Amino acid sequence: MNRKVSPHRAVGLLAAVSMALVSCDAIRPPRSEAECILQKVKLGMSDNVVATVRAACRQQFPPPAPVPPRDLGQSDLAKLTGRGQCSSAGFWDGTLYSALATDTVVKVELTLRGRLGRGSEDRVYREDTYIPPMQTAALTTQIVVFDPPSTCQWWISKAWVR
Repeated sequence: MNRKVSPHRAVGLLAAVSMALVSCDAIRPPRSEAECILQKVKLGMSDNVVATVRAACRQQFPPPAPVPPRDLGQSDLAKLTGRGQCSSAGFWDGTLYSALATDTVVKVELTLRGRLGRGSEDRVYREDTYIPPMQTAALTTQIVVFDPPSTCQWWISKAWVR
C-alpha cells in the first residue's frame, strides 16, 4: 500500500523532529567549556552578559593543571649535547641539541668551569628553554666572566622535561 504524504504534513513532521532534537541537545548538560558557552549564549545578549556566561563556564570547566617538569635522569642527560662558549661580554652563548625521542626540555642547568687567578671555579646557571624532541635550540645566559674567558669549559649538569 503506497500512501502519499502531503508536503505540508512532511514539513510539519520535519519541524517536529528538528525541535525534538534541538530541545534534547539543550537539556543535555554541556561536556566542555565551549559547549557550555554555546548552550547559554543567546542572540542579542550584551557583551557584559556574554562575559559573565564565559566566566561561569570557565569556572565549571577549569583548564587542567599544567604538568610540572620532571628531573631528567643521568642516562637521558647524555642525550643532550651542544656547542657553546663564554664571552668577555659576560655571556655564555650556545646551541643545545636534544636526542630525546618524546620529552621536551624546558629547563637546563649548565656548569661552567674556568680559571680564576691561579685556581679554577665551577659556577652553576639555570635557564628556562624549549627544546622539542630531536631538535636544537639557541641558549644565551648572562654569566660572571672568567679570567680569561677562553678558559671556560661547560657541561649540562641537569635538565628538566615535560
